[in-house]
Amino acid sequence: MTVAEFYAESRWGNRYGIKGPYYPVSHHGQDIRCAGRQKIPCYRGGTVQPWKHSAVVGQTLAIRHGLGDYSGYCHLINRIPKAGTVIATGAFVGEAATWGEFTGSAWGGPHVHTVHGNSSACVFGIGTDDPAPYILAAIEDSAPAADTITAVATPNIPVVPVKPLQIVKTPTMYLRNGETGEIAALTAAGSHRFATVEAYEMWIGTVAAYNGMTSPEYRVVQPPAVANLLSVDAVRFAQAVAVLSS
Repeated sequence: MTVAEFYAESRWGNRYGIKGPYYPVSHHGQDIRCAGRQKIPCYRGGTVQPWKHSAVVGQTLAIRHGLGDYSGYCHLINRIPKAGTVIATGAFVGEAATWGEFTGSAWGGPHVHTVHGNSSACVFGIGTDDPAPYILAAIEDSAPAADTITAVATPNIPVVPVKPLQIVKTPTMYLRNGETGEIAALTAAGSHRFATVEAYEMWIGTVAAYNGMTSPEYRVVQPPAVANLLSVDAVRFAQAVAVLSS
């Protein structure tokens, strides 16, 4: 998967600066939703720093781009490059940790927590700033030049325009059972009830990732592609269906 595909805004989860169950003061990075054990490409090349880990963000990896310019990746497993290695943009830094692995406590499902800061300690939320501008710049830099894009005729496929942004008060959750492949698009109106903290965190993370939650209302666009649905284990899938369908 390319840098532009992996870091597309449609895959963004919890944003920098928001508050939540794991970060009551402020979220220090940008979450990118992905599948468990999915390989993580770096969006900026540089020199790999010594690996670090914590009970909160799990295994981490930081990359130095210059004086006071570092990016980091958290909730990893099978970190790939060795410390001191110079890697290029798009090189894999590891895989996303998944259920049953050492993920760190600030984790509600497979994703990579990416950060930017003035030292390698940024992976622990120290000296951070918003990584979003750096991610967006990397996406733009990886896009093909305009003169290299070739139009492909598809006479038998109807063109369906993308619906405009809609503001609705009914949140929608898109889930895929990681064991059976079953998909559910769940809606709930009014007050919401959650059987467990895990079900609540799953709901919040999914809405934030796919519906761009920025206020008590929810910005809903086209449902995500099947490949981008949040996969969960069968137990949590059943819990979410039962709670939000009740």
